[in-house]
Amino acid sequence: FVLYTSFRAWPVCPRRLDDERTLCPPRILPGLLTADEATVIVNATETAAAAIGYTTSRHKNYPTTDLPTATVFVHGGKFKDDARGAVDKARQAVARSLADRCGAVRAHLFDGF
Repeated sequence: FVLYTSFRAWPVCPRRLDDERTLCPPRILPGLLTADEATVIVNATETAAAAIGYTTSRHKNYPTTDLPTATVFVHGGKFKDDARGAVDKARQAVARSLADRCGAVRAHLFDGF
């Protein structure tokens, strides 16, 4: 299971130069989620998809089949609260990593997969 989060940290990164995005490259954070946390996210996503279907037209240049996390948190059935907690844990860990690695002071979630 891969949880991908992309934070728009570079607009406020004090170490930015010409290509700000290259200064705060993505990183793999081992142990970010436990197997149980990953499973609850998958279960909430599958529950939401069964209720309302996946989206397929949100990204013009890079077509994907996905669900916005807000949709998962609303339609994820009995798994939605635990899924929200696991995703929030991951977001916080990624934000801390950006602050530690590149000095980002206000990392904003841009996208998550």
